[in-house]
Amino acid sequence: MLLCLIALLMKAFRPLQMVLRPAVLFRVACESVASLLYVSAIAVIPFALVSSISQATPLVVMLGAAILFRAEVGWRRWSLSQRLA
Repeated sequence: MLLCLIALLMKAFRPLQMVLRPAVLFRVACESVASLLYVSAIAVIPFALVSSISQATPLVVMLGAAILFRAEVGWRRWSLSQRLA
């Protein structure tokens, strides 16, 4: 609630027309469904698998960025991602 008040005082909220665009609503819906499915799947699988998925996620995201967007990922970024997981 305090964060909303601060954002309101700083005039950081976007106009409602920008938020209600179909592309934004589609993205919000997809992210909500993905989060719900991820949390419900984690609730039913063993803890060891949850831990390994959580640790592999930064590597998979960087691999996807390197392949799909041709992002430069150096060796330091790869090694740092394992320490942060």
